[in-house]
Amino acid sequence: MKIFQIFGSVLSRSLDATDTVVADTAPPTPLEMTLKSAYRQEGFEFIQKLISNNDSIHHHKRASFKHKYVGLGGRIQGTRGSGSWLDIEATTSVSESAHQRAASIASRMTMYMSSSIFSTLARNAKVGVFTRADTLTVFPEYYSLRDTTACRGSCSGSCAHTCTFDGRKYASLAGTGGAVGCIVDDNILCDSNDPYRHQANMLVHEFAHTVKLYGIPSSIKSQITAAYNHARSNRIWDLSVYAMSTEEEYWAESSQVYFNVEKLTYTTGGMNTCGHSGFCTNEQDSRYYLYTKDVQLYNALTTVYTNNHPERHSNLATCM
Repeated sequence: MKIFQIFGSVLSRSLDATDTVVADTAPPTPLEMTLKSAYRQEGFEFIQKLISNNDSIHHHKRASFKHKYVGLGGRIQGTRGSGSWLDIEATTSVSESAHQRAASIASRMTMYMSSSIFSTLARNAKVGVFTRADTLTVFPEYYSLRDTTACRGSCSGSCAHTCTFDGRKYASLAGTGGAVGCIVDDNILCDSNDPYRHQANMLVHEFAHTVKLYGIPSSIKSQITAAYNHARSNRIWDLSVYAMSTEEEYWAESSQVYFNVEKLTYTTGGMNTCGHSGFCTNEQDSRYYLYTKDVQLYNALTTVYTNNHPERHSNLATCM
């Protein structure tokens, strides 16, 4: 809708960098939420420790990778050309279909970005795809988070770095954001092993973390901080949900909503409902609802992802 154009404020393009490697992790899966509900946090952590005894997350090897590249405007190719190209890295055990879909998702998320944001992002970060057998710690950037035999079943003391704040092993996660915005191939393929049950495009979520950390200038980061604080103080969204737990999750969850690829009910606090009992039906409706409810957040999303042209739709989907 053309009417949106007047609401995306034009911000300065002074760029900054960050040394952060890991942003916030993937939200709990539907199964993990069920376990949390049934067993409370203590029982959930106990079950996670049992999961960490699975030999597959202790099997470590240095992996080989294959690459695709996304350029300014969304072009995908198999070799890095001149100029700015975002690296879409996959382990050699990832299928060609999953690798191509990851490149397509990254392309659709970045194709309308300003050249300054895209070039900064491409220079400092990348997208990653791994298999369940690989685990996300296969990437050199996250290798230090791998679980070890000595840390089996433990998140305390010297093993704390192998676990998230809620007792999940990094090696058991479906994805994370940071220097490598990465996701397990099952989610991209929307296959029977998808931990999010075809309800969320989690590469959009994880890559959104990466975009915020590695692509945008401090002026827009300040805008996002102000939006988050305003949303909390005015209780625009349900404060008890994952999207409102931190500024980082506020950004990542709302990015999924902006692209209309979030159908989970326990993470967004109402962002993806368009004010009724169901879900927003398309990107236009999702974006307009964010505009009417949380205009500061909407402005930041519109600036980052469409260079202030929200009528430009990505045609992303929960399952690509």
